[in-house]
Amino acid sequence: MRTIRTAMAVMGLSGACALGTACGDDDGGSADTTVAGGAVTSAAGAPTTTAAGAATTAASGATTAAGGQSPGTTTITISGFAFPDSTTVAAGSTITITNEDSDEHSFTADDGSSFDTDIEAGESADVTAPSTPGTYAFHCKYHSSMKATLVVE
Repeated sequence: MRTIRTAMAVMGLSGACALGTACGDDDGGSADTTVAGGAVTSAAGAPTTTAAGAATTAASGATTAAGGQSPGTTTITISGFAFPDSTTVAAGSTITITNEDSDEHSFTADDGSSFDTDIEAGESADVTAPSTPGTYAFHCKYHSSMKATLVVE
């Protein structure tokens, strides 16, 4: 019985790996991400924080600025050449940056090392939130008026 369970677990894991490879980013978009001590991940069913600062929660159970944090995925939407003023995330959680504008933007930590990613117009990129709680100021390196804060709990 134990051998059957082990074989089934291995088959399930192999299938998940194959699915992850088959469903990777192959659209040629630029979603290069640099995160100090982090990893690149993908998101599905992510909660969204809009440029107006409203927060919503998706079925994944993750929350944004509206409440307490749990590990999961948070989406920061760039729209109208603006980030939400502040977004709160759990340490080490996935952040999906979605660019709804017609120009390229970046999600760049002011400290220069916590995170830095470019997001092409109409594209998204995933980053891992810093593992150290704190407030991280960030900006778009292409548009100096685009500034906001990321609160890591």
